Amino acid sequence: MSDNWINPLIGICNTSILVASGYVLMSCAAKKEKVQSLGGFRYSEDRQEFVGIREKNTDSGGDGGEKKNSKEKENKKKSKILPVKGSGEEEGDGGKNGKSKEEDKEKEKEKSTKKKKDGSSKSRKIRLSLEKLKDKSKKSKKVVEKKKEEEDEEDNEKPPEPGSDPRKIWAFKAAKIKCQSICKLHQDKIKGYMPPNCTYTAYEANPDLNRYTDVRCIEETRVILKNHERDYIHASWMRMPGKDQTTYITTQGPLPETLADFWHMIYQEKISYVLMLCTLFEGGVEKCVLYYPEKLGEVVKFGRYEITLTECKEEAIVGTIWNALTVVDTADPASEPLYMNHVQVPWWPDQLAPEDARPMIELYKWVKNVNPKGTPICVHCSAGVGRTATFVGIDYATLRIMENPNIEMVEIVREMRAMRFQAVQSHMQFLFLYVALMQYFIDDGVVELNGRIEAFMTQYKKHAQRKLAKRAVQNRQGEKAAAEEKEKGVAIKA
Repeated sequence: MSDNWINPLIGICNTSILVASGYVLMSCAAKKEKVQSLGGFRYSEDRQEFVGIREKNTDSGGDGGEKKNSKEKENKKKSKILPVKGSGEEEGDGGKNGKSKEEDKEKEKEKSTKKKKDGSSKSRKIRLSLEKLKDKSKKSKKVVEKKKEEEDEEDNEKPPEPGSDPRKIWAFKAAKIKCQSICKLHQDKIKGYMPPNCTYTAYEANPDLNRYTDVRCIEETRVILKNHERDYIHASWMRMPGKDQTTYITTQGPLPETLADFWHMIYQEKISYVLMLCTLFEGGVEKCVLYYPEKLGEVVKFGRYEITLTECKEEAIVGTIWNALTVVDTADPASEPLYMNHVQVPWWPDQLAPEDARPMIELYKWVKNVNPKGTPICVHCSAGVGRTATFVGIDYATLRIMENPNIEMVEIVREMRAMRFQAVQSHMQFLFLYVALMQYFIDDGVVELNGRIEAFMTQYKKHAQRKLAKRAVQNRQGEKAAAEEKEKGVAIKA
């Protein structure tokens, strides 16, 4: 290819480059003019507003540089920040809006301060609650540790040596069982227990003579009335194991329909002591009808029998009422009068048990000592199965433990229930039987009140106190309701 052809081509390319460069320069110049056309201002992306710009210096030479610098300084002084439309800083409103901004800032400051205070108070409350929880956990931990130490101490106690008194062996084993576990034992193995091969013929034939429809009278052990208009009374024989032991008649609290039957039984069996383990009313509810004279010299008559209160004696045991009575059979003038004793215990609530077993053990020992040998002791409460059988259980269980120190209380009570239906009726009475036996053995010097036995007795006392306090409130409410009903009845009659 000849040089003459290449040279024109190079020239064309150079020309194209020059044209393109000129276009770029013209575009830049046009943009500058556009910025200047806004009156010497430009829009700042960072500040979100229009700001002043320096004017282009057209002078040349050294003086031109100085002029340029001086103009830049003047423009810096004169340049102002123009507000964006709608910003609230337009002419005439600047002062007012500035003030509102300051107020907004103060409000925001107050809010932030309040939030900080709220936050600090909340954190303080949280801190305090956490501290309380820590204290509680520490206390509960100490209590658990103390209990564990006590249990360890109890477990470390040496059991009685082989050949020791059977009562001592039994008490050591029994004290290891917690009160709650004993109550559960009654619930699971005794409460619903009915002895096998028992019949209730006379009980079913005389529904009007039974105080409670759910408390039966076992046919095989019932007391049979002789030479009387009927042979049935809701009363059972409870015979103690072994030879020449005391026999008990356990019966319900007399009803108006059974007053003559009750006194016929007392006279027939030549009873010397009647133990009444209830009051006539409890919580406004009748538990037993009045069947004895209350005043010295007073005479009452039920059927063929006249009963006279001949002497008000001193308390047999603290808190008891002891009266001497004389019973005369008016139908047989040749018969000898019966001299007997009536002892009332008013501080044993229905379904529950006393807080302290010592008074009951004192009463048990006293009546065993004063009652003539071979004569039955008559014991009653309201149904004649709960408090009554628990009292008799002190005697029965002691004799069974002496025969076999490893015998379980469940077995003992089941044997008693074969003689008296629902004997030891409630879990509190079942628990009290344990406590009464331990107290009996402590008083006799067989068992020492320390270690696990002391812990058991303390645990029972607290449990009984809670139950008795609750019952006291219920009794007051019941008595109040009964009094209101009585007043209504009087008002209706009037």
